[in-house]
Amino acid sequence: MNILDNAKSAGEIDKSGMLSLIEGFPEMMERSSAASEGIRPEKISGKIENIMFCGMGGSAISADVAQKLISECLDIPASVSRAYDLPKFVGKNSVVFVLSYSGNTEETISAYENAKKAGARIICITSGGKIEQLAKKNGNVIYPLPQGFPPRASMPYILAALLYAVEDVFPGCGFKGQIKECIPVLKKIRDRNKPAIKHEENTAKQTASKIFSKIPVILGSTTGSDVAAYRWKCQFSENSKITSVANVFPEMDHNEIVNLSGLDKGKGHFCAVLLRDSSDSEKIKKRIEATKGIISAGIEDIIEIWSEGETSLSRMMSLCYIGDFVSAYIALLRGVDPTPVTAIDRLKKELAG
Repeated sequence: MNILDNAKSAGEIDKSGMLSLIEGFPEMMERSSAASEGIRPEKISGKIENIMFCGMGGSAISADVAQKLISECLDIPASVSRAYDLPKFVGKNSVVFVLSYSGNTEETISAYENAKKAGARIICITSGGKIEQLAKKNGNVIYPLPQGFPPRASMPYILAALLYAVEDVFPGCGFKGQIKECIPVLKKIRDRNKPAIKHEENTAKQTASKIFSKIPVILGSTTGSDVAAYRWKCQFSENSKITSVANVFPEMDHNEIVNLSGLDKGKGHFCAVLLRDSSDSEKIKKRIEATKGIISAGIEDIIEIWSEGETSLSRMMSLCYIGDFVSAYIALLRGVDPTPVTAIDRLKKELAG
């Protein structure tokens, strides 16, 4: 029996229950939406020149999603900062969303303090820690998150709270409606890819089986599958404990297509995962098809995963969600517990010391 279909063996490896958390993704989004429903930040008066999202790791990926959605509905530039410092353009006419699941992320605390010095309007999404303390001290609105989850597994909590916060500040974005459309899409994906579904009918298990012994090259496009490609890469790093590469169309056709086409297919070290979105332009679709033909000279397995849903949020999250399942299944195939991130924990201790 394939280990992915053996619940007992899988449970012995996944000691911390990452797969259970992944299965609960849609319900986490529902609970976060309900918890955010009653929060009403004061209306921001005056001119708003820009939006900044501050976060790291599992918290920041939700900011990438929000930035994509904002670009479709607002004429205000939005940026994501994964750093200690903030750009000089952040000032009194900026709205800064501070995201830290733990509330103790060193870089994000620094970014919060810089946003305060700049006089920006600050909104916090956190489960507690130093960020919550600072927000309460300075009278910032907080969208609270439940405690006790690995930050990467808390993405649905963070994302729903963040999208509620953005729409509360910028009414009319339609983000809350997109969340409602997204949740049933995610449930359908879950019901086709959860551990109880056998390998021969489970796309995530089949994909993991093709990837686990290779270095995956994950390719998205600028319509939103690029966000999913980065999420896959991060989940492969933390859950699967494997090295992967992520790149984006059309940019990758100006660089990485060269080395990928020159690989030694006979050695079979690499595979490609193309995250496809029906909203891609005809120019991008043409590029992807041409690129597949060229890189197939060096890569034997080229896997295509298509987005699902009607809204931009659903399409992005459908790709992210199946990637979460794939990453956990790769961990099982490699015999490693998906949850522990020993190197990150060690680094935090060394920096604290």
